[in-house]
Amino acid sequence: MTVSSGEDWFANWADTPGVRPVGDWLFAHWLVRSGPGTYHYNIHAAWSKDGGKSWGEPFILHGKGRQAEHGFLSSTVLPTGELAVSWLDGRHTVDGHSGHSHGNGSMTLRWARFQPGQNEPVHDEELDDRVCDCCMTATVLESDGPRVFYRNRSEEEIRDIYSVRPEHAAERRPVRDDGWNIAACPVNGPAAQAVGNRSAVLWYTAAAGDGQVRFAFDDSGSSQVVESRRVDEGRPLGRVAMAGDDEGLVLFWMEEGDEGAIIMGREAGENGLGPARPLTELSAARSSGVPAAVATEEGILLAWTALIDGERRLRAGWLNGWAPATP
Repeated sequence: MTVSSGEDWFANWADTPGVRPVGDWLFAHWLVRSGPGTYHYNIHAAWSKDGGKSWGEPFILHGKGRQAEHGFLSSTVLPTGELAVSWLDGRHTVDGHSGHSHGNGSMTLRWARFQPGQNEPVHDEELDDRVCDCCMTATVLESDGPRVFYRNRSEEEIRDIYSVRPEHAAERRPVRDDGWNIAACPVNGPAAQAVGNRSAVLWYTAAAGDGQVRFAFDDSGSSQVVESRRVDEGRPLGRVAMAGDDEGLVLFWMEEGDEGAIIMGREAGENGLGPARPLTELSAARSSGVPAAVATEEGILLAWTALIDGERRLRAGWLNGWAPATP
């Protein structure tokens, strides 16, 4: 079913459209250009009450169309039934993408809550006034409330993964002090999943001079330093994903291969990590995008972009004996 279409979309490999069930509703979002600049685009969204057969009038999620960058939305559903969304908002950059030296201000992280079917937020606020310009966000619902994971950006260009609770925005903190100093956005955000009153977090860093994919359980209520483990096989590209439940998780990332790249998978839980396993081959180019995974009652479904007979095709398969069967 077609949700929306247009010739003025901002279609790219890293920041993709999405659809989320919110009670009896469906919420969809995508990116539409707002001006002549490369990074002039807004987040458009729409609601459906009939399972996607029809959609309401699209609206700009952040309330105003600006010739600036807005994107990398992630979301969760709150116990109240409200939709909670987080995104990167370039309203302070005025005229574009601060990471490319076109803006007058910094990229920010914002948060809003919507009642299902409503185009105006119940609440909208800024959570961080300086973040990395184009790394994915991850929004989860822990037993103690929602939390957002994102890549921060210090004045010294340290870009580590941080987390923040919307009700305690001033208490944002790093998941781990990697100390990655990089004067450009790596376009490599975190994956996270709530596990009770804490979250499992997977992320990419190159702070040690070589790329690493690291994993940790992070309790936002604890003052202890997070213990993380390296999960990659030595040649990671990042582009991480995660799926599972309280009983166990599967971590996904892309690793450089001899001829392209490989999506790797690894089980993780309270008792440690399982062995890293290659799942499927694909191109290492940016056009391969970022793998996506979701846990359902039937198991874990993995989706990725593959190059088949010279054409990019979307592939999906259920993890079955650690080999994604692809029809």
